[in-house]
Amino acid sequence: MLRKLESPYFIASLFSVLLGLHLFHLLHFSLNLPLGDEWVMLKSNGLPRGLTWGWLLERHNEHKIVLTKLQILLSVAVDGWNVVHIQVFNLFFYFAWILWLGFFLHEQATDLPKGVIAALLLFLGSLINCENHSWAFQSQFHFGVAFLSVGAFFLFRPGLSNTFLGSAFCVLSMFSVGFGVPGALTVFSLFGVFILLGRREQWRELVLACSMGTAALWLWLFYDAAIDNGTLILPHRLKFWRFLAGLVSLGFGFEGEGREWWDFLILFGVLGSLLLLLVRRRFRLNSKESATVALTAAYLSSAGLMAAGRAARFGVEYAKRSRYSEVTMALVPLTGLLLFQAIPRGKWRGWALGVVWAVAFLGYSNNWNFRVYNATLRGKQIGLECIQNFYTNLGTDHCATVHEEALADYLAEAKRMRLSFFRDLQNP
Repeated sequence: MLRKLESPYFIASLFSVLLGLHLFHLLHFSLNLPLGDEWVMLKSNGLPRGLTWGWLLERHNEHKIVLTKLQILLSVAVDGWNVVHIQVFNLFFYFAWILWLGFFLHEQATDLPKGVIAALLLFLGSLINCENHSWAFQSQFHFGVAFLSVGAFFLFRPGLSNTFLGSAFCVLSMFSVGFGVPGALTVFSLFGVFILLGRREQWRELVLACSMGTAALWLWLFYDAAIDNGTLILPHRLKFWRFLAGLVSLGFGFEGEGREWWDFLILFGVLGSLLLLLVRRRFRLNSKESATVALTAAYLSSAGLMAAGRAARFGVEYAKRSRYSEVTMALVPLTGLLLFQAIPRGKWRGWALGVVWAVAFLGYSNNWNFRVYNATLRGKQIGLECIQNFYTNLGTDHCATVHEEALADYLAEAKRMRLSFFRDLQNP
C-alpha cells in the first residue's frame, strides 16, 4: 500500500485531480468583469496610455506589481483583457509552483520519500487561498512566492550562471509584490553570510549577487517608493508578533481568531525547526541546507513586512485574510524539510514529520469546499447589472460590489478601448 502511495503515477493523479477540481469550479463560478483594484489599471496614465516606464514602476499601494501590469497589458492585446483567462493562467502557474516546491524539497534532501513530499504539499492545493484564485489581479502573490523559491534554489548552487539566475528570480519577486522585497533581501543577505563563512573562493558570485540586488533595490526605491513609517508596527511591539503569529498559523490552515496561544505555538514550532538545524550544524550549513534556511527565512520576513504594515492599519484580526495565506503556506513543507535535515535518521525524524503533517491536517480539515468560488461570483453579478444600467443611462456609476469608488471614468475608457467585458455586454 505504501509503495502505491509513493508511486509517481499516484502522486501525479492526485494533484491532477486537485487541479481539475479547481479549474472546473473556477470556470463554473467565473465572470469576465474586473474586480476591486483591477479597475485602477484604467486610470489615464495606465492601460489607456499603453506601456510606459513610469506607470510600470509606479507604486500600487506599497507594491511594485510590474509583472501583473505586463500580464494585463498582454491580455488587453490578446483578448481585450478577459480576466477569466488570466485566472486560468494563474491557476496553472500556481500548481506549477507546487510542482517546483516538490522538486525543491527533493533536491535539498534526496532521501526524503516522494510520498512524504506529496503529503506535505497536499495542503497547498486546498481552498484556503481561494481569494487569490478568484481574483485575476492576485497573480502578484503567485509571482512573488514562486520566484522567491526559484531564486533561493539557484542562488545557493555553485557557478556564476546559477548565481545570475538566482539573483534574477529574486529581483523578479521584488517587482512582483511588496513582500517580495524583504523576502529577496533576506535571500541575498543569507547568501552573503554563506559565502563569507565558508566559501570565500566564490567571491565573484557574491559580487554579482550584491550588484544585482543593490541595483534592483535602488530602482525600487528610486521610483515612487515613499513609505510612511508612522503607519508601521515594528517588532518591538507585541501587536507585530500577534499579527505575524496569526499569519504563520494561517499558513498551517488555522483561520479562526481568538486562539493566539495556538498561533504562537505554531510560530515557535517553525522558528524552533529553523534554530534546531542551525544549532545541530553549529551554523555551518552546506549549500542545500542554506537554501532551505534562506527560503524559510524569506517567507517569514515577507510575513513580517505584512505584519508591520497591516497590523497598524487594519488590526491583528486582518492576519486571517484568505489572500495572505499564500505567503506562509509553503512553511508547512519547509518546516518538514528543516526537521528532516536536522534530525538524524531514526524514529524521531518520522515522529517530527508526522507532527508537522498532523498539525497541518487539523488546520486544513475544513478548507476543501470548492463552492467557496461562488462567493466572488454573486458580487460580480450585482456589479455587472449595475454597470449595464450605467451604460444604458438607467443607473449610477457607484457599483460597490466590484469597486468602492465611482466607475464613470473607468467605464468610459473600457468603452473606448472596447474591452472584452464591454463587448460581452453588447452581445449578451
